[in-house]
Amino acid sequence: MDPLDILPVRFHFGGEFDFDGNSLNYIRGRVELSHIERDKLSLPELRGFLSDHVALAQEDHVEFHWLSPGAELSSGLRALADDKICMLMSDSITNGEVAEVYVEIYKVTDGDNVVMWTCDGPAAVMPVHCSQQIVQDEQGSECSSDNEESGDNREQEDSDSDDSDYVQGNDDTSEHDEEAQEFREHARNVKKNPCATKVVGAPKASKVQVEESDEGDGLQREEAYMDSSEEASYSDDENGEAIRRKSKYPRFDNNAEKPKFTVGMTFGGRKEFKSALIKYGLAMKRHLRFPKDEKYRIRARCSWNGCPWFIYGSKRTNCQWFQVKTYHDVHICPKRRDNRLVTSTRIADKYEHIIRANPSWKIQNIKETVQLDTFADVSISKVKRAKGIVMKRIYEACKGEYSKVFEYQAEILRSNPGSTVAVCLDPEYSYPVFQRIYICFDACKKGFKAGCRKVVGLDGCFFKGACNGELICALGRDSNNQIYPIAWAVVEKETEDSWEWFLGLVQKDLQMAKDGAGWVLISDQQKGLLNAVRKLFPEVEHRMCTRHIYANWRKKYRDQAYQKPFWQCAKASSVINFNFCKALLAQLTPAGAKDMMSTNPKHWSRAWFNIGSNCDSVDNNMCESFNNWIIDVRAHPIISMLEGIRIKVYVRIQQNRSKTANWKGRICPNILKKLNKYIDQAGNCVAIWNGKDGFEVKDNDKRYKVDIEARTCSCRYWQLAGIPCPHAITALFVSSKPPEDYIADCYSVDLYNKIYDHCMMPMEGMQQWAPTDHPKPGPPAYVKMPGRPRKERRREPGETKKGTKLSKVGTITKCSRCKGTNHNVRTCKMNRTGDRLRSVMEKGKEVQECSRPQKKPRKNTGNSRTSVEHEMTPQSSLNTSSAKGKKAAAKGKKTSRATQ
Repeated sequence: MDPLDILPVRFHFGGEFDFDGNSLNYIRGRVELSHIERDKLSLPELRGFLSDHVALAQEDHVEFHWLSPGAELSSGLRALADDKICMLMSDSITNGEVAEVYVEIYKVTDGDNVVMWTCDGPAAVMPVHCSQQIVQDEQGSECSSDNEESGDNREQEDSDSDDSDYVQGNDDTSEHDEEAQEFREHARNVKKNPCATKVVGAPKASKVQVEESDEGDGLQREEAYMDSSEEASYSDDENGEAIRRKSKYPRFDNNAEKPKFTVGMTFGGRKEFKSALIKYGLAMKRHLRFPKDEKYRIRARCSWNGCPWFIYGSKRTNCQWFQVKTYHDVHICPKRRDNRLVTSTRIADKYEHIIRANPSWKIQNIKETVQLDTFADVSISKVKRAKGIVMKRIYEACKGEYSKVFEYQAEILRSNPGSTVAVCLDPEYSYPVFQRIYICFDACKKGFKAGCRKVVGLDGCFFKGACNGELICALGRDSNNQIYPIAWAVVEKETEDSWEWFLGLVQKDLQMAKDGAGWVLISDQQKGLLNAVRKLFPEVEHRMCTRHIYANWRKKYRDQAYQKPFWQCAKASSVINFNFCKALLAQLTPAGAKDMMSTNPKHWSRAWFNIGSNCDSVDNNMCESFNNWIIDVRAHPIISMLEGIRIKVYVRIQQNRSKTANWKGRICPNILKKLNKYIDQAGNCVAIWNGKDGFEVKDNDKRYKVDIEARTCSCRYWQLAGIPCPHAITALFVSSKPPEDYIADCYSVDLYNKIYDHCMMPMEGMQQWAPTDHPKPGPPAYVKMPGRPRKERRREPGETKKGTKLSKVGTITKCSRCKGTNHNVRTCKMNRTGDRLRSVMEKGKEVQECSRPQKKPRKNTGNSRTSVEHEMTPQSSLNTSSAKGKKAAAKGKKTSRATQ
């Protein structure tokens, strides 16, 4: 049967109308829903369906009142006197609406009294002051005497109810206990029926007589009430607490992967019902449309033409819950590729956690993932909008985290005493706006001072997320030649002012000398950093990353043969070796060797490095490794990013502490690997001993002097790095001494343990941070750069490009037709297409000359100049006509065919 041929009728019965002076209300009673065929709608049919919910006798009189849709009780009630009005009600109720019918049931008692039946049951009857017309219709007599008798009965009930309040054996009760009991009773009643209203402390209704109730009467009243509002019904347990009763209607399971619906299923509200339908459409890979999507009702159908799937739900009258009234669970449609339920917002909601963890997730990969999960073809623009929604949410979250930087500062200082946390606000604004934050934990300070060398690497990197700013860091080296984070900061840009501010705090935390004497700083050639170092540390040994210097030098000198001599100059440990390598480079490119010296070699070549730092690094790869190590958190909001860095350092210290349990020997394993490499190189050296501490070592055609007691070698590498060079190892083997004993103590396992003996203390979560008196700063202004933002960094000319396809840059292309170079067959001048075109044009010229007669030159009537012009005319016309070679050739072909 068609669902539209069914009329839903909601019966309101067992209650009474109450007029409070302003409006008419229907209080108490029960509500039940029935579905009646529209063609069979009549008064007997209504009575029959009502009897399914309440017991009716043959002599009972029932009156039906219909409430017009959208009207109020005081003005919209209409009595259903005959079948004609019933059909009018059916025509007035449109699709999806419910007919509200209020019922008054009058029963005849043993004393021939006409009374109105209520939900309180037969034992608690309420006499009704009915009109004279009703009594004459049912009893044939007046009801005035009945009213007087009913008034006497009420007085008797009042007196009985007063006596029924006494309970024996309760001598300890007091007025306050009775009031508390009354409040508890009121709370339980409110939980049971939220729609009912009762004033606490008001006298109890006199119509209820406890003494007259039969056995099981209380249970009947409870079950009657339970039917009136199943989902909001509560009962008392043994301790007097209100507990939810079990409902006869199924409750929707919001945790199910594939939602299931049944007739009568209840939902927490309209929003939950609509979400369940959308979830069903996405799970079943079908597209649903909503012909009715209103505040109190929702109807959904399958959008496939001819598919009978249909569901209808509406709000219940006694609460805010939604209930499924009609449901046809039959699909005859296939899975939909054009499912429009897969919107950009829903894609963003489903994959937000993945995009947050990987903001560089490519659009094409997102599209393929969505298609695999939802079976829907989504456009690139929709995926872009979805990712834009997530990025906007990330940016909005960033704004909220900027206001908590002072709480974060207080929490670090509370949990890790001795740490340094500096927060700066932007002075250009009149209101608080975040500018910078510097963090250096106490454990990092003490660990660096305990055993790290006086070598600090400096570098910066951009944020990967929606926020502007840069992260700068200071890193040390532990005994195993690995990175040791010292401090990090968030600044607006890498400028001279920001680097000067950062280096000043690092100088104070590490207790560096004012002029930087005895310290080594390694960085790139950032202009602001160079000026800041020159200003704060005039005596420091400032090394610059040779890889960046070579990248700039290679822009002009791109020959691959120049690379090896350049790096030999950088890694030459003595001035003599540096000059020798420079001479080799000058033989290949004299201009390149000269331009190499434009940057002072004391910043990038080992030959000019100071002795005593025990560091031979010519690049800043440690900082680059740190930037790659934290790349997954650089896209997070500021507090989340700083917390991610802290947790990484926190875990790294713990892991490095436990590594030494499996180490054997005095020296750390990375240094031993380096030593073993030099031992292999020592196989090409020959040492001559003077009988004491002096050795003369021959390395191919070069000779070096080694002093074991002074731990020196004329190549300077042993003094520079603190590790024996191949020449020293050869001398140690001749004197039967282990090379491990001549490695500097800064590489020992004992010093490594001292570095990582200082651990970071745990911190509380963001929700537990104590508020501070500082103002809550706002986020810095977001500056959107012109053009499409870059997803990948600019790679240097000699750096390997990312991807799986081999680049053809530098390869020599050879043509397979003419065997020439620097072009292929497609662009070759001797290709067939070009030969065919030239031949066609030549044939067109010949046909034109043969088929068209030439014009006779005019007689020379003027000067010689005119005659020359006339003589040139035929030739010029021939030249201009050559541009129409193709057209003439086509005409020539037609002419030749005609002659044949």
